[in-house]
Amino acid sequence: MSSRLVAVPLAALVAALVAGCYPRYDWRDHRPDCAKTWCGFVASFPGRVTSATRDVPVGSLRIPLTIDVVSVGDVTFAVGAFDLVPGSDAAEARATCERKLRDDAGASEGRRGRVALHAADRGAIDGETFDAEGRRDGRALRASARFAERRGRLVEILVIGPADALSTDNGRQAVETFLTSLRLD
Repeated sequence: MSSRLVAVPLAALVAALVAGCYPRYDWRDHRPDCAKTWCGFVASFPGRVTSATRDVPVGSLRIPLTIDVVSVGDVTFAVGAFDLVPGSDAAEARATCERKLRDDAGASEGRRGRVALHAADRGAIDGETFDAEGRRDGRALRASARFAERRGRLVEILVIGPADALSTDNGRQAVETFLTSLRLD
């Protein structure tokens, strides 16, 4: 058998093995069902979305949190919104989210910044960034989130997963695609 005939199937096998190392992102625009949950956004998720609502302790109150989430491999993509009920504080709700992200990533601290998020009418919304890196169960993890207040809600869009998966070209592109896809009504 010639070496050329062996090289072609070997190259196909290597390509298939390498492709298997990367999660499969099946991007689709998602707008929640307004009859069931908060629906003030559209975002591109990398898979089938699951939605839930639960009350979360924020300071002395329990505030409703609506979340739409997809996990692809060990990477989680989510959009959540706290209803800022009378007496609640957006800064306290954001601090609760940041604490949870730090805990989930095994990080002792995080970095904050500013960002412009997108409105459905193509305007800009002032927002904040939060990034944290840490270790849990012997794995390096990374969390990236964006926050904005919009129409009585604190909205959070986040990605969390293994640092090695998120630092590949494919991982960085997936994080950027998701975080920049959010459009708030």
